Amino acid sequence: MPTTLTVGLGNYEKQIFNTECVEFIMIFKQSTTSLNFNFRSFRRPTTAVSRSPTQYYKVLQGKECIIFLKQDTFCEKLKDALVADFLVQTQILNGADNRSEENVAYTIVLSGSQLPKVTQAYDALDLLLTTSLQIKFVDKNIGTIEIEIFIFVTLLIIYMAGFWVCKPEAAHIIQAYANQANLTCHCDASEYVGLKIYYFSSAMVSLKSLCTTEVIINDIITHKFLSTMIQIPKSLTIESANKYVNKLETFSVQSCHKNTARILLIKQEDHLLIFGLADAVKQLIAENEKIKQDLSIGQAKHDLTDYQIDFLLGLYQNELKQLEVQNEDLQIFDGIKNGYFTSPGKMHDIIKEELHRMAGNTRQSQFSIEDVRFGSIAATEEKKLMQIGLNHKCLLKMKLESIEKNYPAPISCLGKGTAELIPAAMSIDIRVGDLALQSVDMVVVCSTSQFLLDDILQKAGANVKENVGAAMSSGRITKAGYETTGGELLCNRLFFLPWITDKVDDITLRQTIQTFFTTAMHHALNTGKTSIAFPALGCGALKCDPNMIAEIILDETQRYANYNLKILIVLLPNKNENYRAFCVKLAELRQKTLKRNPTRFSYQYKTIKLTLTGLEENLKECWKVIQDYIDQCVLTEECDDFPLHTWNQSTIDSFYRYCLERQVLPEVNTIGDRFKLSGPKEQVKMTQIEFYRLKSIKAEEARIASYARIAVWLFEIEDRVFKKYSLKLNALIETASANGNELVSFRNDHDEECKILLKDRLEIFGERKRRVIRRDFHLPPNWIAQADNVVRCVLKVNDSEYTTVLEEFNKTMSGKYTQIQIERIQNQRWYMAYKAYKHFFKHKDTEQSLFHGCPESSADMIIHSCFNRSFAGVNGVAFGVGVYFSTKASYSDSYTRVSPNTNGRCMFLAKVLVGKSTLGNSQMKTAPTGYDSTTDNKIIYVTYHDDQAYAAYLISYMRLDN
Repeated sequence: MPTTLTVGLGNYEKQIFNTECVEFIMIFKQSTTSLNFNFRSFRRPTTAVSRSPTQYYKVLQGKECIIFLKQDTFCEKLKDALVADFLVQTQILNGADNRSEENVAYTIVLSGSQLPKVTQAYDALDLLLTTSLQIKFVDKNIGTIEIEIFIFVTLLIIYMAGFWVCKPEAAHIIQAYANQANLTCHCDASEYVGLKIYYFSSAMVSLKSLCTTEVIINDIITHKFLSTMIQIPKSLTIESANKYVNKLETFSVQSCHKNTARILLIKQEDHLLIFGLADAVKQLIAENEKIKQDLSIGQAKHDLTDYQIDFLLGLYQNELKQLEVQNEDLQIFDGIKNGYFTSPGKMHDIIKEELHRMAGNTRQSQFSIEDVRFGSIAATEEKKLMQIGLNHKCLLKMKLESIEKNYPAPISCLGKGTAELIPAAMSIDIRVGDLALQSVDMVVVCSTSQFLLDDILQKAGANVKENVGAAMSSGRITKAGYETTGGELLCNRLFFLPWITDKVDDITLRQTIQTFFTTAMHHALNTGKTSIAFPALGCGALKCDPNMIAEIILDETQRYANYNLKILIVLLPNKNENYRAFCVKLAELRQKTLKRNPTRFSYQYKTIKLTLTGLEENLKECWKVIQDYIDQCVLTEECDDFPLHTWNQSTIDSFYRYCLERQVLPEVNTIGDRFKLSGPKEQVKMTQIEFYRLKSIKAEEARIASYARIAVWLFEIEDRVFKKYSLKLNALIETASANGNELVSFRNDHDEECKILLKDRLEIFGERKRRVIRRDFHLPPNWIAQADNVVRCVLKVNDSEYTTVLEEFNKTMSGKYTQIQIERIQNQRWYMAYKAYKHFFKHKDTEQSLFHGCPESSADMIIHSCFNRSFAGVNGVAFGVGVYFSTKASYSDSYTRVSPNTNGRCMFLAKVLVGKSTLGNSQMKTAPTGYDSTTDNKIIYVTYHDDQAYAAYLISYMRLDN
């Protein structure tokens, strides 16, 4: 119970709950005792006037009752009570308004028709405003409750249940309730004393409507109001905690009745202090639980399927992020795949509804794409397909199923006899050494390799260095290449070509190497080169996989090795791993090509499984658009008849490899030889261009070769010394002559713009003029008829030609072998080139039959491509860097090797134009001036011109010591 002080009749009544209240009462008692205070003096103020029908009751300044007289409501109730009890009219005048004495605060004018009534009213008023006026004190420390104490450990929490006592706002709330209850009182609160409630005691006989009892006051304080503390949930973020408090404050404001506050809410650091009308506080507590639940962050389960979740994350990711931005405490992405999301409780149902709105009606369907043309590019087109899905509000997932199948190339109908057994790889050789020292028609230089470029230019001499430097400065060294003279090098020409020097992926690496070699090969063929040397790209600073580099380079060079072109791949010293990889790959190519079975390529057939997730109507439309897009990406193109009768097997295999590397499927209808290409659209178009390009090259090669078999054109390089034109120029000149043209213009191997006056047989370049001659040649009469350029004819034992060769062989090999076979080599082009060279050779009478031993694989290459000086030095260069021959078969036998196929050996008996010969040494790259060959002055001869010898016979035998 609160402390109560009753003032009146000279006594007081007290109930003490704490020392502070006791001290206040004792001070009050002492002060009134020392002053001989007489409570009775309040009954009649010294300013009272004589009794009359109108009397004036004056209230002096400082009287407690003034707080009531300031209230209009009280004044009206007082007037009504005086009228009701005494039939007296009342007028209450403010001291300032009626100009009364200085110390008079209010003057109450009582008027009535009966003097006794006015007097009774006066007495009753005096009793009311003096003796009856009571003050109830409610101490601010009342009701202190110790909730939880953890001394020296955590926190001391003391809940001050009476916190509201000293709050003016609480006094206003109590006052508002009293006014509403028509209870006359005045509530006031101060920080030092606490709450004071002024009221009029019900001991009054009259004016009862203005009086109350302490019991009623206590009942109001005890039962009508409630104070409590609400802990702010620790799980809330600062933002959420502020929202939490704001919502409670808003609710407390909304609970006001007629703009009268019903609740006092005070925010502390981690809790709220609440005071107010009991029902309002209880409502606030209930609202607190609801708000706390709404704002408390927790996990809520959703019932979306896995594919619906994927659909949301794929198509509505931005919308979900926006939801999280708009609702700070919402977290969707962290747990949605595990079946939940995190948000304030009030948002659980809202978020569930939103998620179902986005994905609730989605369906999942599966589709298959079995078009093999699209399978090869499906992986690269996946993003585009996914975008099509997004455009139609569908989520697309793709799965590739790959099956490796063997894809056979068709068998060529061209020369299915022995001629077709020769692999193109036989024209390729691998060498470790210096690219600058290769004696070939053309050396290819990677112009973007600074180390290689500087080395070549330094060794080629100042003129070449200046020429190439100017070309680089003017931008003439492009992707088409740049050719110049060999300068001081052994090669005739240099061809500068750029290539990437940065690390790239395997696919790009393969494409760039193919482009580099293809460009150089085309240039060599178009300019009549017969031998070419390449650097082994990728084996230097890039440190690419040796096996992959060997495969790429050799596969590409093999495509061109059949075009009467000898190819040399030069590796840097100390590249042992790269050298082994090239040797293994080259041996593999040679062995594979020797087989007559169809070449089989592996091809990845891919089936695409698409999973679409979306609304039913969107799925159908999306699938239709995807099918249309696939049709735009692929192409099947019919070409001319496939040249089974004009392409050899190596060319066919090479073209098929080209197709399949680009994921293009070639298909030949063997009945009508119709040919079509199927695959990705751009790759099909590229492959079609390559098909017609290759077909044109082969046709041109055949045309050129046919002219070379008819006649040879030569130009005079010195008095009565002639040199033949390249095969390409030979065909050009022969065509012009056959057409009756008088003039033919061309660019020769030295970039000279020349013209030939055919009637005058004269070549002109600037001021230079030189003779031109044409020679027809006839094949030997003992040769059998042949449709192909090369035929190997096995001689019969009783044939005189067989006997002649055998006798020569037996001069030094008799008794050293058990089995023997002799073949005549009929290479029309080579023979005519040899005859042409012999025709203009000064020392025709020096032709000798000499032996040349070699491995079986080299023999096959020589038969088709002659003795190639590009490969000189394989077995030594003691007497010069050229092709070695011997007068003794036994000496050449030491350079043969046992064949892994036949367990035999082989050597040539060749016709060699020895000419004038001199002692050779290892430094000689060509025969000295005035000489045609070099020798050991015993049994060895070395030649330096490809047409200086012709392999007339191949002797195959098995040695006794095998």
